[in-house]
Amino acid sequence: MDIENWFRERKEVLAINVEEIGLAHSRDWKVIEQDGLPHHIGHISGKYHRGIFLKAWDIPRGEWV
Repeated sequence: MDIENWFRERKEVLAINVEEIGLAHSRDWKVIEQDGLPHHIGHISGKYHRGIFLKAWDIPRGEWV
Protein backbone atom coordinates (compact mmCIF):
# COMPACT_ATOMS: atom_id res chain seq x y z
CA MET A 1 0.00 0.00 0.00
CA ASP A 2 1.41 3.40 -0.87
CA ILE A 3 1.43 6.34 1.49
CA GLU A 4 -1.34 8.24 -0.31
CA ASN A 5 -3.80 5.34 -0.02
CA TRP A 6 -2.83 4.77 3.60
CA PHE A 7 -3.35 8.45 4.40
CA ARG A 8 -6.71 8.49 2.62
CA GLU A 9 -7.88 5.46 4.64
CA ARG A 10 -6.66 6.99 7.92
CA LYS A 11 -8.43 10.25 7.11
CA GLU A 12 -11.73 8.42 6.68
CA VAL A 13 -11.33 6.38 9.86
CA LEU A 14 -10.13 9.28 12.00
CA ALA A 15 -12.48 11.97 10.68
CA ILE A 16 -13.19 14.68 13.24
CA ASN A 17 -15.29 17.79 13.36
CA VAL A 18 -13.46 21.01 14.13
CA GLU A 19 -15.16 24.03 15.62
CA GLU A 20 -13.24 27.27 15.96
CA ILE A 21 -13.72 29.02 19.30
CA GLY A 22 -11.82 31.75 21.03
CA LEU A 23 -9.40 30.66 23.74
CA ALA A 24 -11.28 32.90 26.17
CA HIS A 25 -14.37 30.69 25.64
CA SER A 26 -12.58 27.40 26.28
CA ARG A 27 -12.71 25.69 29.64
CA ASP A 28 -9.52 25.00 31.55
CA TRP A 29 -7.17 25.76 28.64
CA LYS A 30 -4.67 28.60 28.73
CA VAL A 31 -1.62 29.99 26.97
CA ILE A 32 1.54 28.48 28.47
CA GLU A 33 4.59 30.71 28.37
CA GLN A 34 8.22 29.68 28.07
CA ASP A 35 11.01 32.17 28.66
CA GLY A 36 8.36 34.89 29.01
CA LEU A 37 6.86 34.29 25.55
CA PRO A 38 3.68 32.45 24.46
CA HIS A 39 4.75 28.88 23.67
CA HIS A 40 1.68 26.64 23.40
CA ILE A 41 -1.88 26.15 24.56
CA GLY A 42 -2.23 23.64 27.39
CA HIS A 43 -4.86 22.22 29.71
CA ILE A 44 -4.50 23.35 33.32
CA SER A 45 -4.39 19.70 34.45
CA GLY A 46 -1.28 19.02 32.37
CA LYS A 47 -3.14 16.13 30.74
CA TYR A 48 -4.16 15.95 27.10
CA HIS A 49 -2.20 16.94 24.05
CA ARG A 50 -1.21 20.54 23.87
CA GLY A 51 -2.24 22.91 21.15
CA ILE A 52 -0.01 25.15 19.10
CA PHE A 53 -0.44 28.56 17.54
CA LEU A 54 -1.08 28.42 13.81
CA LYS A 55 -1.66 31.18 11.35
CA ALA A 56 -3.32 30.28 8.06
CA TRP A 57 -5.06 32.08 5.23
CA ASP A 58 -8.79 31.29 5.30
CA ILE A 59 -9.85 31.46 1.65
CA PRO A 60 -13.63 31.87 2.24
CA ARG A 61 -13.04 34.68 4.73
CA GLY A 62 -10.21 36.24 2.75
CA GLU A 63 -8.21 36.81 5.91
CA TRP A 64 -5.52 35.38 8.17
CA VAL A 65 -6.80 33.38 11.14
